[in-house]
Amino acid sequence: MKLSLIISSRNQRRRLKLCLQSATRQRIGPNATGYEILVADDNSTDKTKEMVEHYFKDEVKFFENPNPIENTYTLSENWNNAASHASGERLIFSNGDIVFTSQFVEAHADPNMKDHILLGPAMRTTPHIATFIEEEATDFYGIMNLVSENK
Repeated sequence: MKLSLIISSRNQRRRLKLCLQSATRQRIGPNATGYEILVADDNSTDKTKEMVEHYFKDEVKFFENPNPIENTYTLSENWNNAASHASGERLIFSNGDIVFTSQFVEAHADPNMKDHILLGPAMRTTPHIATFIEEEATDFYGIMNLVSENK
C-alpha cells in the first residue's frame, strides 16, 4: 500500500521546513510500499514555495491554491486541492506546524486501521519550540536537541 502525506501550509515557512525534514525521514514498515509528500499551500507570501523547491525539490510535490490571494481556502479545501493529485491508497492529512516522529507514516499503514482516523504520533511545534524556529534555528535535529536541553 502506498501512502500520501498531505500537509497544509500558509505563511509558516520556517515551521514547514522542520515539518518536511521530519516527513522525509519516515520509516514505512512492512505494510507500505512507499509514501509521497504533498504540500497544500494556501497562497503563502513568505517564500514558502521557494523554500520547498530549494530544500525538498525531489522529495515533495507542491500545490498552490489556484485562486487569487484574497480568496484563501478553508483547511479542508486546501487539503482537497492537493489530495486530488495524490497517488496513495491511504491519505494522511496534517498541518505544517507538526514535527513527525519517525514512525508517523508507518503507523498509518497498519492494515487494521481501515476506515479509522488516526492522529499521531507527532509533536506540534509548541510556543516553546516556535521561539527557536523564529530565531532561525531551522534544522530539525537542532530543534530536537534544543527541546531536550530545555525540558
